[in-house]
Amino acid sequence: MIKFLFSLFKSQSNSTRPVDERLKRLINMPPPSSKLYLNDIDSSRPEHITLNSTHSSPDFDINSSALFATKEQHEALKNYFRLKGVSVQFNYESVNMTGFFDEAAEVLIHNAQLMDKIVGQIRWAYRKSVNNIKIVLDNYSKPEQKQIRQILEKLYKYTVFARYSFNKTNNVVWLSRQESKTVEQFFRGDYLEWFVLSRVLKFAKKHKIALSISRNALIKLQNHKKYELDVAFICENRQPVFIECKSGNY
Repeated sequence: MIKFLFSLFKSQSNSTRPVDERLKRLINMPPPSSKLYLNDIDSSRPEHITLNSTHSSPDFDINSSALFATKEQHEALKNYFRLKGVSVQFNYESVNMTGFFDEAAEVLIHNAQLMDKIVGQIRWAYRKSVNNIKIVLDNYSKPEQKQIRQILEKLYKYTVFARYSFNKTNNVVWLSRQESKTVEQFFRGDYLEWFVLSRVLKFAKKHKIALSISRNALIKLQNHKKYELDVAFICENRQPVFIECKSGNY
């Protein structure tokens, strides 16, 4: 089984080409013979998995919740774990692409260095249950101030903030956090998972690859060890790819 680590470093460039190149290598490589990343999984069981018409086809719509957030779409992954003697629990709604989380994630990833401290402020506000967040723009250069305002306005449009306002006199942006556990988790790190999920789906669509994909799946091995799989997907006749998403300097 393959483990693929996306690390978000402060020096990350705006280009996502390296991500697509790594995905291409992972999907196109032949399945491993018997070695598994989670070596407690029984590798003696059969590994052939067939995707049927209920799984994403090369013509899928990335914004269609009906396609991804279903039991049927997760079936190939479920069958893989069943054949390995592993129990799995899916959260179907975690791949619901109807909203704006993937777009908001793209904005944060492409502006990771600039937004690092502001995302930290937002996380702090959720931890302390502080509703209003004050962004002092004087702490940034003039070009950065303009860029930050554009980014925050866009995130507000994507509904991850309840309120956005700019005080021109004091050169301060005020944000109000959303009273939503999903949005809180988004800022605490889920934005990287949304980015990876979206990137995999866009890659699959571009290269006409059918797959079964999940986010935040919980698995329990026969020895009772438990793992959470940030993003996992399987293509026909392939071992699944598990992507562990980490933010920060690793």
